[in-house]
Amino acid sequence: LAEWKPPVYDNSSGISLVTATTRRNSPN
Repeated sequence: LAEWKPPVYDNSSGISLVTATTRRNSPN
């Protein structure tokens, strides 16, 4: 991914944040 910079990878928390950001960036 081009713009994939999660704040902090904290297992479930990190994944949740990353997923939310990715979904917002990628309208799939």
